Amino acid sequence: MKIFSPVKQLFGYLIVCSILFMQGLLLFWAFYPYTPIVIDYINPIEIINGEKFVYEMKYEKKMPIPATITKQFIDGLTWTLSGWRSNVDIGESLDLHEIKIPKLPPGDYVFRWSGTYKVNPIRDVTVVAETKCFKIK
Repeated sequence: MKIFSPVKQLFGYLIVCSILFMQGLLLFWAFYPYTPIVIDYINPIEIINGEKFVYEMKYEKKMPIPATITKQFIDGLTWTLSGWRSNVDIGESLDLHEIKIPKLPPGDYVFRWSGTYKVNPIRDVTVVAETKCFKIK
């Protein structure tokens, strides 16, 4: 005696296979070690307090996706500059960047660059790089 017709059995198998595929895809998306960018170093070049901060950044971009960039000056307190979206070309690059900075209190600072990349529909990857300590007068 047949409980299900062959069409219903095929439909049931397709549903089970679809569920297993989706679970596998979600696990892959959740745990794959994405590396959208590798930053070799960031070096401060020129600092004029209240005017500009020029830094050199060497990196290798590996994925063609945009990032939300955040830049911070840290001296015990964190001074965060406004963030923006950026999408540079894939490949290695050595760039000079100039940003306008507010008047900061004199002291020893670390500059932190962080980029948040949406690598798939369920996951964001944040890459962080910092300079060595430098003085602002």
